Amino acid sequence: RDLVRSRGLGDVYKRQSLTDLLERGVAQCPTAEFLWLMYADDRRRDGDLHGARHVLMRASDANLGSESISLAAAKLESETGDMASATNILARARKEVRTERIWSASVDMAWRQGAFDEALALVQQALRIFASSEALHMTHGRLHEARLDVSAAREAYAAGRRACASSVPLWLLSSRLEESAGVLIRARALLENCLLYTS
Repeated sequence: RDLVRSRGLGDVYKRQSLTDLLERGVAQCPTAEFLWLMYADDRRRDGDLHGARHVLMRASDANLGSESISLAAAKLESETGDMASATNILARARKEVRTERIWSASVDMAWRQGAFDEALALVQQALRIFASSEALHMTHGRLHEARLDVSAAREAYAAGRRACASSVPLWLLSSRLEESAGVLIRARALLENCLLYTS
């Protein structure tokens, strides 16, 4: 019993020591994003969600415009079921951070919530900024496929191929779309063009 108790106290001591170490770390190196992320994860693993949120808020203040901290904050809220807060964090990040990953995460968040119109609007806005993004073009086509809109998906993939002619995944998605629609000749032609443009 004493051994179990001592081990339990040891675990508490180790967790507190790590927390203290991370607190000192972020105080001395406030722009070290990886330390803030470790600190927030430490609080989350310990069940202290309020503490994790507070750490990420401090991290954001110390690292304005940080992509990784914004994504971590949105992930924390989504994992705890607060989708509204996660959505708001990403909306703010789209204005302050403005990176492709932030836009992609915003599209994914809307899609996971079943907000297809919002997801489509977001991916179309994102593509006006990141016109050569393979991932965004793929998501654009898949969103239309999810809505069973073959014509729109076809156009989305075609736009993606024009912007990213060497993207094998886009050619394959285009071919599979035609195959599922029963247009086998077009599906085969797309595969042949894939070999032509990507070899």
